[in-house]
Amino acid sequence: MTVQRADDDRLTEETLRLALEGTQTGSWIWDVETDVISWSANLGPLHGMARGAAPSTFEQWLACVHPEDRDEVAALVSAALEGADSYACEFRLAGGEGGTERWLHSRAHVMRDGPGVPARAIVGLTTDVTARHRREEAMEVLADAGLALAATRTPEANLQRIADLVVPRLADWCAAHLLDAEGRPTRVAIAHPGPDRVAWASTLEHRSDTARVGPAEVLRTGRSELYREITEQLLDTAAAGDDEHRELLRSLGLRSAMVVPISAHERTLGTLTFLYAESNRRYDEDDLAVGEELGRRAGLAIENATLQRAQQQANRRLRDLQSVADVALTHLELEAMLDELLRRLAAVLDSDVAKVLLFDERRRVLRVRAAIGLAGDVVDALEVPAGAGVAGRLAVAGRPLILSDLGGEDVVLEDLREPGRALAGVPLRVDGEVTGVLIVSSREHPYDQDDLQLLELVADRVSLAIRQAELYEAARDAALSLQRSLLPDVPPVLAGLQVAARYLPGHDGDEVGGDWYDLFALPDGRVAIVVGDIVGRGLYAAARMGRVRTALRAYAHDSASPADAVGRLDRLVAADDIAEFATLLVIFLDPQTGAARACSAGHPPPLLVAAEDAETVAVAAGPPIGIGTAARRETALTVPAGATLVAYTDGLVERRTLPLDAGIERVREAAAGGQAGESAEQLVERVVAEIIGVGGTDDDVAVVAVRRLGPQLQRTFAAEPSAVAEARHEVTSFAHAHGFAQKMLGDLALAVSEACTNVVVHAYRDHPVPGPMHVAARMQDGALEVTVADEGGGVRPRGDSPGVGLGLQIMARTAESCEVRDAPGGGASLVLRFADPVARVREGRRL
Repeated sequence: MTVQRADDDRLTEETLRLALEGTQTGSWIWDVETDVISWSANLGPLHGMARGAAPSTFEQWLACVHPEDRDEVAALVSAALEGADSYACEFRLAGGEGGTERWLHSRAHVMRDGPGVPARAIVGLTTDVTARHRREEAMEVLADAGLALAATRTPEANLQRIADLVVPRLADWCAAHLLDAEGRPTRVAIAHPGPDRVAWASTLEHRSDTARVGPAEVLRTGRSELYREITEQLLDTAAAGDDEHRELLRSLGLRSAMVVPISAHERTLGTLTFLYAESNRRYDEDDLAVGEELGRRAGLAIENATLQRAQQQANRRLRDLQSVADVALTHLELEAMLDELLRRLAAVLDSDVAKVLLFDERRRVLRVRAAIGLAGDVVDALEVPAGAGVAGRLAVAGRPLILSDLGGEDVVLEDLREPGRALAGVPLRVDGEVTGVLIVSSREHPYDQDDLQLLELVADRVSLAIRQAELYEAARDAALSLQRSLLPDVPPVLAGLQVAARYLPGHDGDEVGGDWYDLFALPDGRVAIVVGDIVGRGLYAAARMGRVRTALRAYAHDSASPADAVGRLDRLVAADDIAEFATLLVIFLDPQTGAARACSAGHPPPLLVAAEDAETVAVAAGPPIGIGTAARRETALTVPAGATLVAYTDGLVERRTLPLDAGIERVREAAAGGQAGESAEQLVERVVAEIIGVGGTDDDVAVVAVRRLGPQLQRTFAAEPSAVAEARHEVTSFAHAHGFAQKMLGDLALAVSEACTNVVVHAYRDHPVPGPMHVAARMQDGALEVTVADEGGGVRPRGDSPGVGLGLQIMARTAESCEVRDAPGGGASLVLRFADPVARVREGRRL
């Protein structure tokens, strides 16, 4: 029996060791008294040593830490020894294997014989988190690059910004090449921490055009090149037998390189070259993926910049045509976008017919997706076989086409076969495959190459818009179908309440979970707030959830209290032969008084968030649904005006490493960290981001927040442009929650935007920093009064401002009344009043 236990211990130890090594994690112990470190065998390789090797002392281990991180790590260890008891830290190693920077994460605990007794040892776990750090660094670079490329600049300026961002985070050197008008590669950007070394690049530039490696080769092939190690053989190939060139390359001390294409819509526009030299780092496939994404983003930015440059140089007609591509395609739904595109296209090109035809699923015929200048019955019946007529031949050939006279052409529509009628058409492509055609036709306007070139640019945008719309529609339909089966419909507008909710699937989201939330009005004016969790996963759990949710809705409508509704649900589930159970929290809330009653069936307690504090509401505990049919208890509580009631499922609080009470406290602290006046949506967004973050959670999570607004809203913002949208959202949400019609919210949003914009633009023009902007809204006699105030120069525009008085005119037209009140101590208040929408209808005024 003793032997068996030893075998079991060794098996357990070996299983644990394999689990830790599988996650790149090792364990260690530092005996403080003897200054001896012992650790698991896999920690040697994690620290750049041989397997099984270990430092003898703490100082030897500390020498493994990167010099820039060493003091911080030492301070954490000292604090733990002096009484902190535990610590966690992330640090870099002093030297990375193969030039690769390595990050480790350590979590440790101090062992003592008793309180106040000196530390006996420190035990801990160390994990390799290099991959995560590299992902984060890559995402940060891509995000910064996106912001840099969003600005309107020349292609050369955009690429220089990219090179400056990349050095030194992803390279010691970064260079960008573009094809010039004659198709030759030309360097347009270069970055290096040492400006004197940048001058060397010009010396090398003219020697590299014929090399069979590097930018010239990537431009020829359109394929990336990765050189993990720059060898002498590679330098010989790059120098193409030129000894002087080879020596110049060798003098740069190059260690590793990658060259990626700058591409857009399957066209190679240039290259980005990344080089490691003095840092002694090495590139791998993950770095190449980041570089290729930068190349794609740069390509799109260059294409946009080129298009904008063409707009500036073109005449008014061509600029109008581009506005179709840049504005209509961006802001409209697919059908509306195509109609607007063709309408503007026809006006700019003096065309009386314009149409978009797309292949059907079997690619046998082209069907009209949108058209102008053709009768509706003709459009509906038109089918063009592949290869037939001008459109069919254009689609099969896949090349742009101009015809000056359709009188003798084979066209499918007889109406278009007339002498002197011109036609221009271009194919639409998605992923290199022709999916349709864009065609314009005119009796008066002969088309030229400028028209054709711009039609091609528009066709590229149309193809992308159609693809994105189709993907979006497919994804949306799938998401909506899943949402309809799992989650409630959009909650009704409930006077005096502001509602927000989230459902987040766990990591293994291919199986649907049983978490859900619900919110609905009761016959007596109260509101039912429900969150629940069916035990189990998969479609079966979802079906059970749907049954429980539907039954609870019915019982709640016919029950005086949540305990009564839950008790009836108990009896329903008990009558079922299936032995499954659910946790549940049901709250009946009176929006007018704030009085509420809550019944919990084994569910985590709700939170009450008021001002900048939050408290866990102690609700009488009861067993989960399906455990028994004993009488249910309930708890009375009050939700003050301006406070928010938050209910959630256990996926938000349960963690393998934390007790349930600690998880609940963690959520409470997160909820308490907001600002006064925070909306329900902002509260949910913030709590979910802080608790779950970007990494997600293993379990499903459902959260619902209900804020009792009360009759007033008061917020203060810094008078900056970003505050305009936030203030507009706050006021319109307040009005919507108090029953204002959707049609009226448009006028309200416009007036509030103009009022806030006046403060941002005019009130603090002579101040070094923006001052406060006070926004208040209140319900009074069925009407809404909104006040926007400043403490600066007032909201009236200056005489030298463009559009003087236009904002005040807009506010006067959209609001029932508009009044500017000067403050004695400086600043002004702009008071807007919006009458009850029913009263406005009675007065015959436009909503």
